[in-house]
Amino acid sequence: MSLCCLEETRAQFWDSRHNQPQDDWLDGDALNAKLSSISDLWNSKPDPTKSHGRLILVSSGGDPAYAKMPLHISPSTLDNLLAVSQISVYAHEMLSCGDLHISHHVHYSSDEKPSGLTILIRYPRNVPSTVLTMRVRFADRACVCFLFVTDSQSLPGLRETCKRERERLVGNPLLLLALIYKERKHYYDQLQYDLIKRVREAETASGMIPKSWAMNSIPPERLTYLRDLDEPNLINHMHATHTELCYAKIFSQWAMKHGKFCFEMVDLADKCRNDLGLSDFLSIPVRSEFEESVRFTMGRWEQSLSVVEEMLQRLNAQINVVFSIIAQRDSKVSRQIAEDSRAAALLAARDSRTMKTIAIVTLLFLPATLTTASPSTLFPYFKHPLINTSFTPSVF
Repeated sequence: MSLCCLEETRAQFWDSRHNQPQDDWLDGDALNAKLSSISDLWNSKPDPTKSHGRLILVSSGGDPAYAKMPLHISPSTLDNLLAVSQISVYAHEMLSCGDLHISHHVHYSSDEKPSGLTILIRYPRNVPSTVLTMRVRFADRACVCFLFVTDSQSLPGLRETCKRERERLVGNPLLLLALIYKERKHYYDQLQYDLIKRVREAETASGMIPKSWAMNSIPPERLTYLRDLDEPNLINHMHATHTELCYAKIFSQWAMKHGKFCFEMVDLADKCRNDLGLSDFLSIPVRSEFEESVRFTMGRWEQSLSVVEEMLQRLNAQINVVFSIIAQRDSKVSRQIAEDSRAAALLAARDSRTMKTIAIVTLLFLPATLTTASPSTLFPYFKHPLINTSFTPSVF
């Protein structure tokens, strides 16, 4: 699949080795010139004795999987980034696919020993869309990562977090997983709040909840709109909310998987460093702090999953209630139609009896009327030419 990228590059480059501000937006030429820093990092011989590595962060807006939100990096520059950073070959496929994604890939050196770790993560676009691609070198904890975010306000916040946590990140680049994990939860909370509000609107409109649960802040015109059962307003509202809740449930389950993934990556990094004859990737205090942060965020995600499941159950109950109300109303209408049809049938039957009576009376009196009228209408008037007398035949 092709990547959706703009022709002009607009990205930021941050290197933990430099203390001066690095907030300038770079075009394609300026960013390509910075790539030598990444090449130098990977080509340099790592120093395992250092407890802190080097972190390089390339960030930009957009998402290469969506044409409506293209990545603000040109295709050629993006190809150079992926090639110089020696990211996994699966990175291109992940960037072009808009599905939720979380995976890792272990790199090995020519002597078949683990040398580095690539991590690929994609958050959904309504959180908003966040793509993280990072490679970590086991020997000295050096890390190069790309961060692409569709929300223009979220990206500066993530960069500021990285700069604020600089000392912790250079000692544990996997901390970036925990930081994004926590920061995305903040955006998801707003989405969840909106979904809860929409469920409560549906419950208030149907009237099938305790009065203390009803929303008093719904505008009267909005409430009238939802309660109009002659139009499918409430049904459409509930089904749209149901669809979003289903997606929120899938995402919450994926977020729980993300938390477990963080623990797995720390264990994997420790194992790979031990295979190299080195100490654990994280010291005990640093690991404890990292796990505590992830575990706390996982607890919040678990609660969010419980809330989403509750909202789904409540909304399903409201959908059933509304369909029952509509069915009852239709039943009443059908019964009224049946009663009206019965009354019309009775009237038709009475009219039929009346017509029958008229027909019988007509048959009874028509012969006598015909006999009475026939003498004067059936016989002509005669006058004899020789007799000066005229007469009309009579019937006695």
